[in-house]
Amino acid sequence: MASPMKPAHGVPRTQQVPDNSHSAGDCPVRTVDIDPPGGVSMVSTPQQAWQVGAEPDDELVKARIACLDVIATFFRLIDTSQAAKALELFTDDAELIVGGMVASGDHLRRTLLDKESDGIKRVYLPGESSFWLVTPNVALADTPLQVFRFHPGQGTDTSAFTITHIRDRFVRNEQRVWRVSRRVVTVLADGV
Repeated sequence: MASPMKPAHGVPRTQQVPDNSHSAGDCPVRTVDIDPPGGVSMVSTPQQAWQVGAEPDDELVKARIACLDVIATFFRLIDTSQAAKALELFTDDAELIVGGMVASGDHLRRTLLDKESDGIKRVYLPGESSFWLVTPNVALADTPLQVFRFHPGQGTDTSAFTITHIRDRFVRNEQRVWRVSRRVVTVLADGV
């Protein structure tokens, strides 16, 4: 049975965060769209704060590697029916939003455990993630995802069962460990 989820009413679409790329005393706020319509990422930053092709600083590289490791580990654990371990990659107050419905706390746990026990073998193939370090302790990643299903006795369907867009919001805790605090799943194409 599917886990009950609550509607995503009242979930903020944008978040105001301090822009630490400026000198002391001049700390404007930038707006980050954490759940954009159509899955298009919008992070407004000063032009001089980021330039395509510029070498990132060490903190950005460390955050990116850690967050991308969380994404890859999550899908590997789900592929191998280890949903309980995958739950450890989320914060205690994390939200999973799918189709406008929100699962958090026990509902999130049941949602992931239901995938583990439903008897359907799936393979999750994440594409390359886009990544933004919003603040030293908050990051965003967009990941395209294809989901394939195995049918017992019929082999593997050669077309993707589902194509989705994943928007993750990560937070870094006091131990400098990154975890998913919010995941928004947008189904772009759904098979039968």
